[in-house]
Amino acid sequence: MYSEFSKIIENSKDTYNRKANPVNGHPGTLLTKFYAEYVLDILERNYLEVLGKKYKEKEEYPVYINDCVPYELDLELIEEKNNYANYRIKYPSKENMLTMPINEDYIKLCLQYPIHIKKVEIKGKTLEKTKLYVNTINQKLGYDDQTMKKIGTKKGNDVVFEIPEQNLITSICIHSDIAEKDEIEITIKK
Repeated sequence: MYSEFSKIIENSKDTYNRKANPVNGHPGTLLTKFYAEYVLDILERNYLEVLGKKYKEKEEYPVYINDCVPYELDLELIEEKNNYANYRIKYPSKENMLTMPINEDYIKLCLQYPIHIKKVEIKGKTLEKTKLYVNTINQKLGYDDQTMKKIGTKKGNDVVFEIPEQNLITSICIHSDIAEKDEIEITIKK
């Protein structure tokens, strides 16, 4: 296995994705992809019955958030339809929020399946300014390289972001000037 990975590293011009952080040895997206494919090969070869339905890019998947960071967001599904989902989120204290790589506190909502999104609506009583970012599948690499793409900045307590992104979106990241422990509603539309 090590020799297979060494060949990938030697032939890869993608030095940015080798490490998650340039100052430490945590695995980056290139290594994570290698191990994911290696484990998947073992599962498909020997344990096919444990695998669920295989992801197909052209298939219609629901808008479903299956993970969020920080974990104390108290994510609550309000309504789910074929082409959208509406959630309520309790905003966490600033010391528990993510900050890297944008050097601003933000929350991250990870989608169960990579999907195309057309619009994100965010509402909150104390919401003043909101920045929206997305992570997508990098078409050249074939996986999410965790590059955050800024969609825009909006002011007000009821904002709508149109998503021009053509790639499949894997997660939505939100930076907001909002009171701690206040709630926001987020609606994601395909």
